[in-house]
Amino acid sequence: MRIIRLSSEDQSRLDLIRKTDARYRVRDRAHALILSSQGKKIKELALIFDVDRDTISSWFNRWESGSFDGLVDAPHPGRPPKLNTEEKKSDICCGDGGAKTSRSAGLCQQKVSQDC
Repeated sequence: MRIIRLSSEDQSRLDLIRKTDARYRVRDRAHALILSSQGKKIKELALIFDVDRDTISSWFNRWESGSFDGLVDAPHPGRPPKLNTEEKKSDICCGDGGAKTSRSAGLCQQKVSQDC
């Protein structure tokens, strides 16, 4: 049986992360660590979080090797976003729910330049 031992400081910080972090995966990992420190087994945690036992073990490994940094996902490969931060803001101002094509993004950008 593998149990994560936490200092009271780590426990408090993980509890804050569990309650306030915007990323649900980080919240789940923090919660799993807290529950493990309270004696929950990997099998029980896998059922609670609806993941494989290997996933829970991976979360524990990441915690042991990277502490709080281990809670955060590594960058995912893939195509870069079509819109940069400024373009996303202009979509909000445009109010079209987000541009679907480069043409509509350009039209929205023109509208924002005129309206905002």
